[in-house]
Amino acid sequence: EKINAQYGGANLEVLLVSLDFPHLYEKKLKPFIQDKKLLSKVIALDDPDMNAWIPKIDEKWSGSIPATIIYNNEESKFYERSFTFEELEKEVKQFLK
Repeated sequence: EKINAQYGGANLEVLLVSLDFPHLYEKKLKPFIQDKKLLSKVIALDDPDMNAWIPKIDEKWSGSIPATIIYNNEESKFYERSFTFEELEKEVKQFLK
């Protein structure tokens, strides 16, 4: 959210994807979004066939979360790890052009 607040707009869009079970949307995801006052777009991925789409995200991705993709029209980079704000900001800045 802090990245979205500082860099969001024409040059950057933050999209959060929840991999929670679909039956937990009303009980867990929606209250989390409201409690945290998330302004970033949140998508609930409702596709149980992980083995089909995980390698399409990144061939080396084990499926563990958190995972982050940063991309622009020229390049992309996949991360299977957590970030501090400073670490994420450093990576994002490399894509802002």
